[in-house]
Amino acid sequence: MSQPVVLFEPQVADIVLMKGSRYRMVIDVLCDFEPTFVNWTGAMMVRSNRSPSGNLLQDMTTLVTVDSGTSQVILDVPADTSSAYTWDTGEYDIEMHHPSDPHRNIRVLQGKITLNPEVTR
Repeated sequence: MSQPVVLFEPQVADIVLMKGSRYRMVIDVLCDFEPTFVNWTGAMMVRSNRSPSGNLLQDMTTLVTVDSGTSQVILDVPADTSSAYTWDTGEYDIEMHHPSDPHRNIRVLQGKITLNPEVTR
């Protein structure tokens, strides 16, 4: 069985989502060995800890897009989506997946993610 290819070391950044607010992050991906990201897809998971066996808190894959024209990965969390989240903190990573090679992924960003609840309503 082949192993995933690590293409480069991911950047680390913590994210704070304001519950009930829109959150948008644009990540520029500079990659000498992959000049274009046509048909690549994005994925994002939030787990209770960094381990693959950590409890899955949120699959945010549908909120991640890859813009091949600008070589950007975009995370866009609508306000109504963040309002529905019930977890407080976790660990996340954002990956790009190659269209034809399931073992050729790029982990773009990883870190801690915190959901900051609304206080005033």
